[in-house]
Amino acid sequence: MSAAEPRGPSARTATRRIVLAGILQVFRARRGWSVIDAASQARVAPMTWRRLEDGLEVRQRTLTAVDHLLGQPAGTVRRALDDDRVEIEGLGAQIGHRHEHRVVHLRVAYTLWGAVTDPTALAELITRGIGPAKRYGCGLLVVASTDRSLR
Repeated sequence: MSAAEPRGPSARTATRRIVLAGILQVFRARRGWSVIDAASQARVAPMTWRRLEDGLEVRQRTLTAVDHLLGQPAGTVRRALDDDRVEIEGLGAQIGHRHEHRVVHLRVAYTLWGAVTDPTALAELITRGIGPAKRYGCGLLVVASTDRSLR
């Protein structure tokens, strides 16, 4: 485990929140919604929706609102955030500049296992990437099948 690697259950949940953020960004973009539109549809404040898309912690009732918006049973997002089928590896810092200020992003690689239920959404997520550091070379998704016959 490297020094930059997240440790413990809360760090794994934080990484999963970044994945959820990417999913919500794609969900919103596919509908042509602004942040305000998405917040209105979910019946949460725009700042709360922004927190979701930034991968920050939100209250349980917000996650329940996301379940409803996505057409999922209550508790689905919370269970996904608490799922232990994630491996995390620290990759060190990525340094960049924005508006002549130095920006540092701690990078991690995470491995998730799951089933694809919407191939179009997955393709869009792969194309767009996830997280706030895409302009610095972060947020890349690599997908592989566990079915050897598909390789």
